[in-house]
Amino acid sequence: YATSSFFTAITFWAILKWEHVADNKYADRWIVLIAYLIGISVCVHLLNLLTIPAIAMVYYYRRYETTLKGSIIAFVMGCVVLAFVQFGVIQYIPRIASFFDMTFTNSFGAGFDTGALVFLVGLCALLAFLLMFAKKKGMHLLHTGVLCIIFIIIGYSSYFTAIVRSRADVPIDMTNPDNPMSFLDYVNREQFGQQPLLFGPYYTSNWTGLDTSGKIYAQSKINGKDVYEVVGKKITPLYGRDQNGEDQSHFFPRIYDNNEANHINFYKQFLGLGDNEQPTASDNMKYFIGYQMDWMWWRFFMWNFAGRQNDVEGQGDPKNGNWISGINFIDNMRGIGDTDKMGSGFSDNGAHNKLYFLPFILGILGLVYQFNRNKKDGIIVLTLFFFTGAAIGIYLNMPPVQPRERDYAFAGCTYTFTIWIGLGVLMVHQWLKNAMKGMVPVVLSVVLCLVAVPVLMANVEWNDHDRSHKTLARAVAYNTLSCCAPNAVLFTFGDNQTYPLWYIQEIEGFRKDVRIINTSLLGIDWYVDQLNYRINDADAVPMIWTRKDYIGDRHNYLSYSKNPQIPEDKYFNLADICKFIISDDPANKAAGRGEAMNYLPTKNFFAPSLSKEELISRGMISAADSARVNTEMKWSYPKNMPYKSDLAILNIIAAVANDGWKRPLYFDAGLRSGDYGGTGDYLHMEGLVYRLMPFKYNDAIKVNQQVLGTINTEKSYDLFVNKFLWG
Repeated sequence: YATSSFFTAITFWAILKWEHVADNKYADRWIVLIAYLIGISVCVHLLNLLTIPAIAMVYYYRRYETTLKGSIIAFVMGCVVLAFVQFGVIQYIPRIASFFDMTFTNSFGAGFDTGALVFLVGLCALLAFLLMFAKKKGMHLLHTGVLCIIFIIIGYSSYFTAIVRSRADVPIDMTNPDNPMSFLDYVNREQFGQQPLLFGPYYTSNWTGLDTSGKIYAQSKINGKDVYEVVGKKITPLYGRDQNGEDQSHFFPRIYDNNEANHINFYKQFLGLGDNEQPTASDNMKYFIGYQMDWMWWRFFMWNFAGRQNDVEGQGDPKNGNWISGINFIDNMRGIGDTDKMGSGFSDNGAHNKLYFLPFILGILGLVYQFNRNKKDGIIVLTLFFFTGAAIGIYLNMPPVQPRERDYAFAGCTYTFTIWIGLGVLMVHQWLKNAMKGMVPVVLSVVLCLVAVPVLMANVEWNDHDRSHKTLARAVAYNTLSCCAPNAVLFTFGDNQTYPLWYIQEIEGFRKDVRIINTSLLGIDWYVDQLNYRINDADAVPMIWTRKDYIGDRHNYLSYSKNPQIPEDKYFNLADICKFIISDDPANKAAGRGEAMNYLPTKNFFAPSLSKEELISRGMISAADSARVNTEMKWSYPKNMPYKSDLAILNIIAAVANDGWKRPLYFDAGLRSGDYGGTGDYLHMEGLVYRLMPFKYNDAIKVNQQVLGTINTEKSYDLFVNKFLWG
């Protein structure tokens, strides 16, 4: 985001530079530079694209006679150019390249990459022809436009580094964009899904059909030839009129996410709806204005220019993460109360910042000053402010209960507002000039504004913006990996747990023998496939299934189907179950949606264990504890519909057990309860992580249902007292 902010700032600066020299002979070189900056910045983040409408307004106001109709057309054209870059360049160049590559490979028998290269050469030839044609005909606008497209593509071509990097099979290879097909998924952010914008469901809507026209391709070799093989379908739910004639699709859907129960519960709580109540269009707008605009944008904006309550992540409650002013009667009116009386951890929080609206007021003065002096400039800055602020909130359409505060997404509108803060000084100077003479108004306006805004902000905000002493994430990563035995496999969940671990391994080289598996990505075939490779000092991860069993949409999920021939109290070897659920034998399948499908025939599993003597010799237990140990490892699986990520975990456990438990298996203590696969009795806490062991203690006392397994007190004590860092 820092680099993205840099590109956004320099791009907007460049169009202002062009504005000053627009009548010079070679002025449009600045426009071409802007195109290149936009292209290269796309490879960092898409934020820079949001400057395009403001750039279009600058261009129109400088080059044309200004009218209301013309201003509207210029604004619309800016949005069209934005859409062209976003979809035409960023998405459709890879899309067309992947189509060419598949056609040349599957239809003409060419090798991989041939079709993509043919397309790129053809695209270059077409652009060169258009450039020469425009030059010959003296069509300056077309010539400049083609040049801009060329330089956007040149900047965008730096994305080739992602393909080169992926082909090197680096340890962190998100989406595995090593071919035109997977690169298309990479730029389309397929793993994150798509949020509806203009039309879509509410959280109570039921889909009325499925679009299965999309196909999933994977590179393969058949009879020694390169082939893009169809390995699944992209299934997209459709929302139309149901059997009762009720439309399940709604305009401008904001309360759309029905994939997670906590999101649905938040919608109901925020809107005051019961379990069986249907939300209305009014409820939809209430969430949009009250949560997406107020809580997820305006709150972040006001943190910077009015004040901040604390740095504890909030979800709409009055004590965490709100913006404040520091003026008690205003904060009381907003239901926050006197923040100075909240006690330790709140009132003395480093991010408890009171700015008393002073930066905000100075910015509003600057806005008024700019519109009074030059309405065109005001519209340009306002356009940039809107697109880098509220428009992002509209486009992202964020569901509730975000895993972290998203203030960084709106950095653009924050420093756009600082333009008005700077102009606000001139407004103050103008007022003082009406009452005083000489240099006094100049000096006084600068000193007053300097003390009231930047000095105040630096004084109260420096400590919480200073990251130099915030080492908690690194310390937790260090401590987590310190808990693991050599050559261990560690299951984690989500970005917050996983990224610090990746950092300390890849950048600092600490404990590169531990294989980290992010369960949030484990449901995607390319990530499961990467487990087959040795990474850094960590061996490949053993699994029962092979690539053909998880590639594409294969075994995305299974259903438990009770088999009357199987006794309910009988336990089966987990390895045999893993082989059964991937079997191609029709006798091992059950009737599904139009086709026979693999299924889970039982939820009672056992895994081969070790003898007490082996456990003692490996240091897993002490001889004194051997009488307390039960080496029979059997458990009941808790899920009726395991997904690919769940099946992957079971495959790994089964393979490690079959190999005699030579590979230590660990689960981060912050995983979701279902991610442990029902093995809770066999988990032994070592510091911050659970280690899966092939035994349990007979005399273990379970304090409550939330406690898993037992605690290795001796090792945990040593870790906490002698090895852990405290960031």
